[in-house]
Amino acid sequence: MERRSVDLAQILQLPERYVQDQEIIIQAVLRWFRLHTNWLLIYDNIDDLSIVEPFLPKAGSGHLLFTTRTHDLRGSAQRWDVQIMPPDVGALLLLRRAGILPLNATLDMATPEDLTIARAISEELGGLPLAFEKISQVNSVAAQLLEFCAFLAPDPIPEELLIAGASHLGAALASVVTNPVQLDQVCKELLRYSLLQHDADARTLRIHRLVQVMLQDNLPTESSMRWKQRAVLAMNATSPHVQDFGQWEAYERWLPHALVCASWTEQEDMTFPEAAHLLNEAGCYLENRARYGEAEPLLMRALAIYEQQLGADHPNTVQTLNNLAMLHHKQDKDGGAAPFLISYTHEDLPWAKWIAQQLEKAGYSTILPDRDFLPGSNLALEMDSATKRAVRTIAVLSADYLASKFTPSEWAAAFRRDPRGEQGLLLLVRVKPCDIQGLLRQLIYIDLVDKDE
Repeated sequence: MERRSVDLAQILQLPERYVQDQEIIIQAVLRWFRLHTNWLLIYDNIDDLSIVEPFLPKAGSGHLLFTTRTHDLRGSAQRWDVQIMPPDVGALLLLRRAGILPLNATLDMATPEDLTIARAISEELGGLPLAFEKISQVNSVAAQLLEFCAFLAPDPIPEELLIAGASHLGAALASVVTNPVQLDQVCKELLRYSLLQHDADARTLRIHRLVQVMLQDNLPTESSMRWKQRAVLAMNATSPHVQDFGQWEAYERWLPHALVCASWTEQEDMTFPEAAHLLNEAGCYLENRARYGEAEPLLMRALAIYEQQLGADHPNTVQTLNNLAMLHHKQDKDGGAAPFLISYTHEDLPWAKWIAQQLEKAGYSTILPDRDFLPGSNLALEMDSATKRAVRTIAVLSADYLASKFTPSEWAAAFRRDPRGEQGLLLLVRVKPCDIQGLLRQLIYIDLVDKDE
């Protein structure tokens, strides 16, 4: 709790925030609450109120809110029991919290697959936050595996990453992930609760993003920080060789998890050299794939960490600086700006070509799959790379486009980054009469129906 008072002093910009005596900082924070009004201080997951008693404001015009499992509040607070949510309310909350639906969306805007999974989780948990104690009491190592996976990407997690990074996962979990029989048993235990999927043939694990969100929200701060650090260290230990083109397929499997870990390094201000190495490796790979906009912030943060921890003359610092300079050189050579991705169906290819031509005449670059994807290449991987390289996606709307099973994944990435259309990352161009429903309905479109060139 002393650490939380120090954090509050920093947030409130109190003059005493830099003194060494923490008691002085605590008293300064309490004095702020006495002198100010209309504040709300939340103590989350407090099961023993006596622990926080010395840190509670005793005066002032504000409010205290405790979240707790205990029923004995010793008269220090008014108890209000949280009621069980109806399954559909819980499902909508999960989908919004996971970023699958925007905050103003309704449940009918969810895809059938996401809706089914969200309802199942909501019903399994009685609509309450994730009852993680269920699996913890049955199998503590299974709970650890689930906690670790919660801080990776919702993409398939190759077993090879777990094995190579096992030394950073703690002794109990390390012994399981390096033993195929034990790992299979643990995964079966998690599958009973629909918390994890295990593809024994592909040798991958998969956790749904809704389960990840619930775990991240409910783990204690100390546990969350520990698993974030372990994830960063494990992914750093498993990074393929970026200069080996033969390992680029392995890099594509590693990259989603590395990028999530990169976000943890920034969120938790991790400054150890392993974090810098992870950022540098991911940045170099993205640079080699011409994803310059994603590569630059990773390389810049890696450079800052190396300079701080190892000094400006250290070989790692010099190499990262060289990588950043090479990136800027490529950006200048390629014109810097990432291209527009044109998303369309084959029936609307003439319209897609015309839109690409107009943009290119105006000096913009475009990605047109029929033109730019090499014959024989993996279409799914090429499209995934294109959605990440492009700053903006243009959806060429028609009845065929809206009925296609494949186009939603092409525009969904841009929509999730800008669900309200405030940044213009997803641009809609209607080229044939069609009824726009679902998530796209809330966005304004350019109408080219019955328009000539």
